[in-house]
Amino acid sequence: MAMTTHAPVPPSLEIRRAPEPPLGGRVSANTLYLLHKCDRRLWLTRHQPELATPPSEFDELIRDKGREHERQVREAAFPHCAGPLFFGQPAEQAAAETLRCLRETRDALYQPLLLSRDRRRVGVPDFLYWEDGGLVVHDAKLAVNLKDHVEINLQMTHYARLLEETLGAPPLRLEMTNGSGDVVPVEDLGEERYEDAVRRAAALVAGGPEPRTLRTHSVCEECPFYERCWPLAVAERRIEVLGDVWTSVAPALHALGLDTIEALAAVEPDHIRVKGVRNMADGIVAEARAHRDGRPVWLAPPHLPPYPVVWFDLEGDPDGEEVDKAIYLWGLTVDDGRHEPAPEAIVAEFEDDGGRRAWERFVARATGILARHPEARWVHYHSYEKTWLRRYAALYGAPAGFAARMEEALFDLYYKGVRAALRLPLYSYSIKKVADHVGFRWRNPESGSAWSIVQYQKARQARDPAERARILKEITDYNADDLLAMRAVWRWMLAEGPKAHCG
Repeated sequence: MAMTTHAPVPPSLEIRRAPEPPLGGRVSANTLYLLHKCDRRLWLTRHQPELATPPSEFDELIRDKGREHERQVREAAFPHCAGPLFFGQPAEQAAAETLRCLRETRDALYQPLLLSRDRRRVGVPDFLYWEDGGLVVHDAKLAVNLKDHVEINLQMTHYARLLEETLGAPPLRLEMTNGSGDVVPVEDLGEERYEDAVRRAAALVAGGPEPRTLRTHSVCEECPFYERCWPLAVAERRIEVLGDVWTSVAPALHALGLDTIEALAAVEPDHIRVKGVRNMADGIVAEARAHRDGRPVWLAPPHLPPYPVVWFDLEGDPDGEEVDKAIYLWGLTVDDGRHEPAPEAIVAEFEDDGGRRAWERFVARATGILARHPEARWVHYHSYEKTWLRRYAALYGAPAGFAARMEEALFDLYYKGVRAALRLPLYSYSIKKVADHVGFRWRNPESGSAWSIVQYQKARQARDPAERARILKEITDYNADDLLAMRAVWRWMLAEGPKAHCG
């Protein structure tokens, strides 16, 4: 990563003065991030921030991980950079200092501030550095798979446009150091997409009515304005609270005059078999009726694997970006249908190779189970387990045929069980919500995936061995309950489903 060259520095451009926009009225990279997440979230952040709930421990953990990642990138790749150039002072002052540094030095810059000529757009990339006479924009991000993080492309495109306005030439490239420590290129989204995003963001920042946008429950639940938006939508009986009514599906249903749960529940599936909805019609109507009537609506008899089965659940690090630390607990238990299963937990040690050694112990244990119970299905919930089995096998290797045998043995209780068979009067089909609906209770009501991550980080930081052991015991108890929760849902489906059978 070259950070200095001997090419002449292009002359700086003067900041063209324009009327000062209202405080907080500029479009920033964070503004565009919020827009990508939800236009309503952006509007509330700017106009009713007091309605946001305080950050959770998990939110603070992710924030701290991001700051630490940025610090590590700075120390490793930009040890002699100038800055931070922006540290809360007026934007014009930081922008002038950034221009001075670009004009007078070849130093890499840390947190420079770029201001548009009309002073209505602002951006603070993590780093700018020189290479072959041009500038490279570099950010530190925890994300690894950019396909799942278009907001990063949008933010980096924002920096590119501001830099071009500032110096009259685009950057050489956009790049980031991801959560795995790899430097990867970031694609510019192009002028049309960028300008459209800026227009929409500026309109929301300026005011106007609060948008009525509602995302899926899993997305909304992570938003600090969840308590503002979701209860209102539930009270209004909006169809968007239904898990099957995706953001892309809702407009087609609204065009048919179906705005409420009751209206949707009253129609037959054939009524809504329009473009974009056809294959989902049965599930959408069934889910509306489940909410209207407050009871499960079955689509088909449940087809579940016979005994013995292996209940299988992983606990993973926040973003799964640091691959060696991504999975810190491999939970499993063999269930023969006659005896109470005994959950097992293979926990990654805190040393640098702890993830690899935990994987090796899991492979050894799983190989033994496959040998004794070759026909047993490994029941998990959603795609997380399948995804990380593949990644760890690719990262650390496994005995010949192991990965293929495991993948063949997997049975997704979410897709092949619950979602294939029925709809419930629930806003979320997470195992926590579904198991609770059928009467299962976790020993610690506060536990959950985000809770587990926070506890694991506390265990890593604990100096007292007894305190560390206590925290790890709470995590393994939670994972054991996750395994038994799947068993409870499985048993309930067999008992309650139409013509339920196992095999």
